[in-house]
Amino acid sequence: MSRNLKSSLAIQLLEMKEVLDMTRQSRTAHFDKLNKKSKHYDPDYPKPVKTGFRSCRYIEHEVVAWIEKKMEDRK
Repeated sequence: MSRNLKSSLAIQLLEMKEVLDMTRQSRTAHFDKLNKKSKHYDPDYPKPVKTGFRSCRYIEHEVVAWIEKKMEDRK
């Protein structure tokens, strides 16, 4: 197994419900932040990773980093 593959195995993937719970947002707000045409679009918001035909997940450390950045921005 390659070194990059081994390090990527430690990555935790979250379901959308978990992201919504962590960020305390509604589904609408979540999708607005992902929609480039929305006035609430956030280019820093974590992007989903397609994991199947009708499923996607979010990388946990990207979600945590986005929350931490929002906390730093308020200072």
